[in-house]
Formats: sequence, structure tokens, C-alpha cells
Amino acid sequence: MTMARAHSSLNSAETPTPSKRRWHSLALASVCLVAVGAVAPRAQACLHPAPEPDFAWGEPADNATDVPTDVIPYYRMPVFADGIEGGVPGTFTLRTMSSIEVAIVPRHAQYEVYELVPAERLDPSTTYVLTGRWTMNGTDIEKTIQFTTGSGPLEGAPAKPEASIEHYEVVGAEGTSCDPLPTGSCIPLGDPDRMVEFRHIDEFGQLGEPYLRRGAVWTDLSGLGEDTGYRCVSLRTRAMNGTYSEPQVICGDDGPVTQLGAFDVACTSTGLEGTPADTGCSVGSSLRSRSHAHGAWIVGIMLGCLLVRGSSRSRSRT
Repeated sequence: MTMARAHSSLNSAETPTPSKRRWHSLALASVCLVAVGAVAPRAQACLHPAPEPDFAWGEPADNATDVPTDVIPYYRMPVFADGIEGGVPGTFTLRTMSSIEVAIVPRHAQYEVYELVPAERLDPSTTYVLTGRWTMNGTDIEKTIQFTTGSGPLEGAPAKPEASIEHYEVVGAEGTSCDPLPTGSCIPLGDPDRMVEFRHIDEFGQLGEPYLRRGAVWTDLSGLGEDTGYRCVSLRTRAMNGTYSEPQVICGDDGPVTQLGAFDVACTSTGLEGTPADTGCSVGSSLRSRSHAHGAWIVGIMLGCLLVRGSSRSRSRT
């Protein structure tokens, strides 16, 4: 599907939603990988308990100030959380520090995201306390945040995202069930605090289920693996009052493909990170950032590898 078709179908919708190179020495590669692995080992387990519902992922943040008086708070509730059934999970109260309560109406907004809509505009320069209560597997959970409003409501719609897309393909490496998929697409959203709604667009121009993401969107529009049926994504910035920007449409053809040599793939607000496939001893930025100490060791390992490779090449020319 072309970009023009995606734009056309989106505008008509009612509600818009990595050349493999041979390594010079197998022994060299093994030494490099073992050394780097000893410094920054990959996690072997990938099973985690279902997270509890929480306000921390949403907006406003705890102790936030200058919050617009027309704010619509929201929270995330994982759909696979045990002991939660149907409807809008949880009960909620919103009150001032002087215990004046404001009625709120919970509603489903995006996948796993629920909005809490105040029945009336909040008072300016006032501190509010938002409390949520949930029951999971017979256990009562309570979370509370507070925030202070500014002088009034937001004015105007938010600016649309200025996102880009880059695809990756992992080659020459064996993954496990805990690793990322061998192909995929990273859509960095720039500002790590910006909340963006995204919806897939299929080959017929139809919009998929809406999701809400901060920092980056990790999906697969690469066309390198199994056909997902998706060709583009629609991106809309969400403002704190629940209004949305005009959509930005990005398609698979809009980005390059990067080949990676390991499964240390990361998709962040600044872009795709990982180990390039065309160097035997390269370490991706996602590993370098884990700690300064690990970074120093890894640089030393890389320099050693480069010296060995240079010596090997010199001998091969004589």
C-alpha cells in the first residue's frame, strides 16, 4: 500500500489508530563474544509475574504541578493480570486536600489504558489526591498520587509526532524464546515523555486497535519476516486533557534496514540500538549504556580484538 493510500484511508476513518558479511575468524568471534558476554551477560529468564495496576505509567505523574484544569488522568492495567475480569477494573476517588470529592467516570481508551474523566473542570492552583483500588486474586491493592493544577485548561491541540522508522534483521545469531523477534521495526518518538497513540494500518487501509506508547513504538513493518498484514502506522500525540494531534502516517517503505549480529536489540526514544552485523567485535549502544564500568571493559576488549584482527590481516598478506 502506498503512502497516499494510507493517508486517504486514514482521513476517511471516523477515529484515526537489518549484506551479511563473513567474519574473518571463527575463533576471533568466539573470543570476542565470550569476553563481552562475561562483562554484560544476557538475561536467561524471561518469565515475569503480571505487574500490578499503577498510576506511575500514566499522567499526571505523582507530585506533578501546573497540571491543566481540564486534565483527564489515565492508568494502565495489563489485560493478562490474574484475577481481573471484564469492565473497567478498579474503583477510584478524586478529592482535594480539604476532602472535597470530584466525581470521575472511568472509561476504556486504548489497549490496556483506562481514562478517568472528571465530571467537572478542576479548580486552578489546587492540589488533588487520586486514589485507585483494585482486587487481584483476592488481594486488595491501593495506589495514590497527588498533583496540583495550574492556572487553567490547555489551549489548542498538541503538535503531531515527528517520528521516523528503522527496520532491523538479526543475522548469524541464534536466538531463544526470550529474545526479540529476528526482524522488526523501531519508531522513535523523540521526547521520552510524549504520549503517542498508534494504530496499525493494514493492506486495505483499515485501522487496527489503538495503543498508547511513550518513547518508542516497537512493531514490524519490515516485510522481512512473516507477513503481519500491516503496512503503516498512524501516530497521534495525546495531550494531558485527552485531546489528540493530527495523525502522522509512517509506512514500512519510509525507513532503511539495518542488519544486526546479535539479539541485543533495543528500540528507544532516540532510535534503534544493537550490534551491527558487519563487525566481529562491535558492541551496540544499548549494551554500552548499561554501566560506565562495563563500557570501559568492553572498549578494552574491542581494541584487543581489533589488534588481533589487524595482525591476522598483516600475516595473511605476507
